[in-house]
Amino acid sequence: MGVNWHSKETQEMRFAIIAQLLKSEKIAHSTILDAGCGFGDLYLYLHQQGLRPKHYVGVDVMDEFIQIAHKRLARFSNCKLMSHLQI
Repeated sequence: MGVNWHSKETQEMRFAIIAQLLKSEKIAHSTILDAGCGFGDLYLYLHQQGLRPKHYVGVDVMDEFIQIAHKRLARFSNCKLMSHLQI
């Protein structure tokens, strides 16, 4: 759960809305840019829903968050995480 989000439930509601907006047949050919990616929760949610983008780029201003996201998403070769200073 990201910092300053009120609950895991509201985070999942937001992710569910995002997932509905993404067309499952097109996401496999798409790149998702997640500005303010935090710990990479959006990617993990999409992956659990069977929505796997060709590329996922997570960006955050908090280096600590990027370090945690790197550990959580290390097994996914289509993920790239970076600090806002690396853009």
